[in-house]
Amino acid sequence: QVWTQCKGVGFTVIYTAIVTYIILKVLDMVMGLRVTEEEEAVGLDLAQHNERGYNL
Repeated sequence: QVWTQCKGVGFTVIYTAIVTYIILKVLDMVMGLRVTEEEEAVGLDLAQHNERGYNL
């Protein structure tokens, strides 16, 4: 019984890792997973929303 459950957990972990990898690769090809260096330097609030997140 325990061995069957361990195999099920192992299969689930491997399956989830493979599907996650595929989804991330598709997203990277379609829209990219990273921001540009310029957007990162300016800050994402300003780059994406044209406003500052914090006024310090």
